[in-house]
Amino acid sequence: MMTKDVITCEVTDTVQRLELLMTQNNVRHIPITDAGAPVALISVIDVTRYRLSLAEGEMSQMRDFVSGGG
Repeated sequence: MMTKDVITCEVTDTVQRLELLMTQNNVRHIPITDAGAPVALISVIDVTRYRLSLAEGEMSQMRDFVSGGG
Protein backbone atom coordinates (compact mmCIF):
# COMPACT_ATOMS: atom_id res chain seq x y z
CA MET A 1 0.00 0.00 0.00
CA MET A 2 1.28 3.45 -0.84
CA THR A 3 0.65 6.78 0.86
CA LYS A 4 0.15 10.13 -0.75
CA ASP A 5 1.68 12.03 2.22
CA VAL A 6 5.24 10.71 2.03
CA ILE A 7 7.41 11.08 5.11
CA THR A 8 10.99 11.99 4.21
CA CYS A 9 14.28 12.89 5.87
CA GLU A 10 16.92 15.24 4.60
CA VAL A 11 20.49 14.00 4.10
CA THR A 12 21.49 16.17 7.07
CA ASP A 13 19.02 14.54 9.49
CA THR A 14 20.37 12.25 12.20
CA VAL A 15 19.81 8.52 12.46
CA GLN A 16 17.89 9.23 15.66
CA ARG A 17 15.43 11.42 13.73
CA LEU A 18 15.06 8.71 11.09
CA GLU A 19 14.34 6.11 13.78
CA LEU A 20 11.85 8.40 15.47
CA LEU A 21 9.95 9.02 12.25
CA MET A 22 9.88 5.30 11.43
CA THR A 23 8.56 4.47 14.89
CA GLN A 24 6.02 7.29 15.14
CA ASN A 25 4.60 6.59 11.69
CA ASN A 26 4.94 2.80 11.75
CA VAL A 27 6.87 2.70 8.47
CA ARG A 28 9.79 0.51 7.39
CA HIS A 29 11.18 2.71 4.60
CA ILE A 30 11.85 6.44 4.39
CA PRO A 31 13.08 8.32 1.33
CA ILE A 32 16.08 10.57 1.93
CA THR A 33 16.08 13.88 0.11
CA ASP A 34 18.65 16.53 -0.67
CA ALA A 35 17.07 19.95 -1.20
CA GLY A 36 13.76 18.21 -1.85
CA ALA A 37 15.10 15.77 -4.46
CA PRO A 38 15.09 12.06 -3.58
CA VAL A 39 18.59 10.57 -3.29
CA ALA A 40 18.15 7.34 -1.29
CA LEU A 41 15.70 5.01 0.38
CA ILE A 42 16.56 3.85 3.90
CA SER A 43 14.93 0.79 5.45
CA VAL A 44 14.59 -0.30 9.04
CA ILE A 45 17.12 -3.08 8.32
CA ASP A 46 19.66 -0.42 7.22
CA VAL A 47 19.19 1.34 10.56
CA THR A 48 19.48 -1.96 12.46
CA ARG A 49 22.72 -2.86 10.66
CA TYR A 50 24.13 0.59 11.44
CA ARG A 51 23.25 0.25 15.13
CA LEU A 52 24.77 -3.25 15.28
CA SER A 53 28.01 -2.03 13.72
CA LEU A 54 28.24 0.74 16.34
CA ALA A 55 27.62 -1.75 19.15
CA GLU A 56 30.25 -4.13 17.78
CA GLY A 57 32.79 -1.31 17.62
CA GLU A 58 32.05 -0.31 21.21
CA MET A 59 32.38 -3.92 22.38
CA SER A 60 35.73 -4.21 20.63
CA GLN A 61 36.98 -1.03 22.31
CA MET A 62 35.82 -2.30 25.70
CA ARG A 63 37.59 -5.63 25.17
CA ASP A 64 40.80 -3.81 24.22
CA PHE A 65 40.52 -1.58 27.29
CA VAL A 66 39.87 -4.48 29.68
CA SER A 67 42.72 -6.54 28.22
CA GLY A 68 45.08 -3.58 28.48
CA GLY A 69 45.44 -3.18 24.72
CA GLY A 70 43.84 0.24 24.44
